[in-house]
Order: sequence, then C-alpha cells, then structure tokens
Amino acid sequence: MSENKKRKLKYLFTQYVRRHITNEELSDLKSIVNSSGNEDLDKPLRELWMNKEYPPFLPTDDQKIRMIQRIEQSIQKENHPIVLSLHKRFFRTFSRIAAVFIFALLSGICIYLYRSNQNLTVYKNNEIMLNVGNGQEAGFILPDGTSVKLNSGSTLCYANNFGENNRFVNFSGEAFFEVKQDKNRPFIVSTKYLNIEVVGTTFNVYAFDSSDVVEMTLLTGSVKASSKKNPEYHVFVKPNEKVVCDISTGKLTVQKTDTQYETAWLNGEIVFKSETLSNVLAKLERKYGVHIRYEGNADLLNDRFSGRIGKDNNMDDVLKILTNHYPLKYGQKGNAFILSNRKQK
Repeated sequence: MSENKKRKLKYLFTQYVRRHITNEELSDLKSIVNSSGNEDLDKPLRELWMNKEYPPFLPTDDQKIRMIQRIEQSIQKENHPIVLSLHKRFFRTFSRIAAVFIFALLSGICIYLYRSNQNLTVYKNNEIMLNVGNGQEAGFILPDGTSVKLNSGSTLCYANNFGENNRFVNFSGEAFFEVKQDKNRPFIVSTKYLNIEVVGTTFNVYAFDSSDVVEMTLLTGSVKASSKKNPEYHVFVKPNEKVVCDISTGKLTVQKTDTQYETAWLNGEIVFKSETLSNVLAKLERKYGVHIRYEGNADLLNDRFSGRIGKDNNMDDVLKILTNHYPLKYGQKGNAFILSNRKQK
C-alpha cells in the first residue's frame, strides 16, 4: 500500500470514528478496505484504537442492531463448509466480506467465518459476546490484534472498551488463542475454574462447564495459570506442556503433551485418548450439532475409548466406528441418533 493511500485510509478511519464522514468519503473507505489486505489494515486500525485524542467509537443501540444485521446477512451467504487451511480461510473470507466488517472493526470486533452460524454477536450491557453453537466453528480478531478460534459450543465475552486499561476476556468451551504481545497489558482468559495470564503466546484452552477438568495447552511463549478455587495454586507453563485443573479441589497439574493431539480440532479432526464413552458422545454432540440418545448398557459409558476421527467423516461414519467397537447398534428418530444394545448372536 502506498504512503498516500495509507494517509488517506487513516484520515477516513478518523473521520468515521468522529462521525464526520461524508457519504462520498464512506464510499471511498469501503473501496479501500475491499481492495486492501489484512496486514495493510492492521496498522492504521491499531493506531486509531490507541489514539487518545478523542474517545473511542461506541455505537448506539440502533447502530449495533444494524451492525448485527449486516454481519448476519454476510454469514447467511456462507452456507457451506470451506475446506481450506486456517491461514487461507481467514484471508479469503476476510477479503470477500471486508466491506461488511468495516463497521464491526470500528466497534472493536472483526469476525471471520469458515462455517455458517447466525448467532455469533450479541451486545449486552456494554459487552460483546460471541456464542458458537454445536456443530459450528468461528474465528475472529480482537482490537489488540489477538486472534481467537472458537470450537463448537463455546462462548467468549469481553468489554466494549477492551484494551484501554486491560485485556480481559471471559470464556467457556474450547478455543485457540494467538495473543498479540503487549508487555504493559497482560492478556487474561478467565474461565469458571482457571485464570490464564499471558503477554504474547499461543495456547489452547479446554474449559467446558460440563467437564470435570479444565485444561490449557501451551504451544509457544509462557503462561501463568491460577486456580480460582484456591488462588494459592498457580503454575508457570512451558511450551509442549499442559496444565490440568481439577475443578473439585482446584489443584493444578502440569504434564508434557502432544500439541498436535490437543489442537487436532483446528484441522477439523477429533481425537479421543482413553476417554469414557460418555465423554465421547458429549464431544460428538458438540462437534456435529446433533442429539445422541443412549439406550445401551449403562456400564459401557465408563469404558475407555481411543481413536481419531478425520475431518471428512460424518456422523454416520463415527457411529459405525463405535458400533463396531461396542455391542451397540444405532438408528435415527427425528433429529436424534439412538444408540442401543445389539442382540448377541
């Protein structure tokens, strides 16, 4: 991007935030955004966000509704899975719908999607909430440049003024964070039982409310993890390590781990490593957005299962694997899959 174009982009962004922009200037701004890459937009947006000469743009209720409508309209067009790498997914999708997201960018949120979901953004009490339903996945970039990918059944919430004094998010579910480095403002992920504090790093968090444990796996950088039940329990985690929080005691355990296994969901896969059948079924419900009714032998629910489900496998494929492994059969009734005992020959 040329220097003249950068100066014009910065000027137009400033006019927009100050609400002095004309219709002609707004048209120019949309045109520049659509023709610019994410890297070109990152710096002027960051400078605008950090600028203290004028208050940050906080949309009115009517503007919030219009933003959400524009985002939902763009999402509805994305009605098929896109099987691209994470890097390509972001840049291709962003370039297609950048004109829509310019409004969301300036209110502190930039969403990119690779699977359809119509209920991602909710404004409530000056907070922004992103809720990803079962069978869906989504990614977005926070105003500080931190990239987040949310797995099925996950929710992330942060304040409208995120980044002014702190970088704090509330989270439940599973997500992969790539935190932008800022030594003066640590990035804090608060889950129900565990606080995670970082400066700049990449890590995966598994913190579903229904789970017996909360896990954080570190890929790069360093992390301080603290138990919310017993604050005296805190540990420093190194790359290729995982911290596990026992929700009943608050105790933290650090162990070596395979990060490829921990982040397999980023590639559309799901990996089970000696997990109970009940946990396996719960994860399948989240991933595929289905309901599974189990009518088999109750003792089997505590049996341990290991295996890898590929990104091209559908629900029928997975149930065939399970029924080959266990004395079960499956059928479908309405929107529910039913697992029941198979008659012994």
